[in-house]
Amino acid sequence: MILHIPWTLGTIPAAFNQFTTAQKKWALIRLNAMLRDNPKMDEGILIATVINMTKDHFDLPRSKSMPSDFIFKAEIGETRLEDGHMLFRAIASTTDIDRQHERFTESALTAMESKGEVPITVGPTHEATIANVPAIIGFGSPRLSDDLQQFILEAELIATHPYAKSLWEIMEHEERRKQVKLSVGGMLPLGSVSHAFDAKTGESITEINDFELNHVLLCRSDTAVNQATGLNDI
Repeated sequence: MILHIPWTLGTIPAAFNQFTTAQKKWALIRLNAMLRDNPKMDEGILIATVINMTKDHFDLPRSKSMPSDFIFKAEIGETRLEDGHMLFRAIASTTDIDRQHERFTESALTAMESKGEVPITVGPTHEATIANVPAIIGFGSPRLSDDLQQFILEAELIATHPYAKSLWEIMEHEERRKQVKLSVGGMLPLGSVSHAFDAKTGESITEINDFELNHVLLCRSDTAVNQATGLNDI
């Protein structure tokens, strides 16, 4: 993930090109302020949030769906090498409330499972890999845990990918693989987000009830949003 602090009109993400210069300047103030106050905030969440804030402030219509980095990340583990095939299992998401006070519901996890085989990508951001075929380093078959609380991938790396060997060496190392996590990326359909009160925490939370899964990004662990996920629980 590459964050630009402070952002300027020359470095503002391309997603803001839909706005006028005046609207971009308004958004820039919010982007930089939010990132300054929350330096570990996922870039995608930040961009998506400010885009919607800008549209609401200037009374602009929201898109039918929006690029989403409402990302829930999980550690890599349970690796095995079978006849040259680099196989691993990971919990890519759960229904737990994350550090941004958001959570996927069971219906959202079910929607992601129905996607079928999903590309696993590598790159600096979700946007950088979404249309980049060489960024695909593997594929995963999704399934849900028996209690429908975990979104699990049974995955395989493409052995001939330039990064596959070095990544596999990291994944097989018990401690180093904790530095590699998964991040689901895709689109939030219109009306898929709702707000609720969680009695256990006494907090207002955002619930994601539907999610159009596009890919799963392999990323560093230090920006993980959902701390409840992890392969040790499989």
